[in-house]
Amino acid sequence: MLNNRKMEASGCLRNQEKFICLLRFLTPVAGAKHNIRSYFEGNMRKIAVILFIVLFPLKSLAALPPEYQNEKDFDVIIEFIKSHEKVISTFKSIDFKKFIVYFDDDCEAIFGRKVIQRPSGWVGPAAPLELKSTTCNLESQ
Repeated sequence: MLNNRKMEASGCLRNQEKFICLLRFLTPVAGAKHNIRSYFEGNMRKIAVILFIVLFPLKSLAALPPEYQNEKDFDVIIEFIKSHEKVISTFKSIDFKKFIVYFDDDCEAIFGRKVIQRPSGWVGPAAPLELKSTTCNLESQ
């Protein structure tokens, strides 16, 4: 366990029992730079901090969880449908993967994410949905 040469140099193996020698070796000596106790005391703090970081990861507070992002997207699309009489009266379906609202005879309202310039490595909620284009006139005729 311990280096026998160090213990022999201190006279531990020849003159005293190994247990007492071990206690003396572990006890800090004034002015001594290296001993086992100071080694573990200094590194235990580092080890404890690393274990704390690894074992207790914090949930990122910057990113919006998917269920809340989906709810925001759903609200934008439903508000669009409610705000246009032609869309609500001829509504057929919504494709949530492509963010397309189908209405009337082969009409589509296509949504996309608003373009926002962000620094590289930025983590956060996705940009809000906005109406990008429609294949038909939204006004009732």
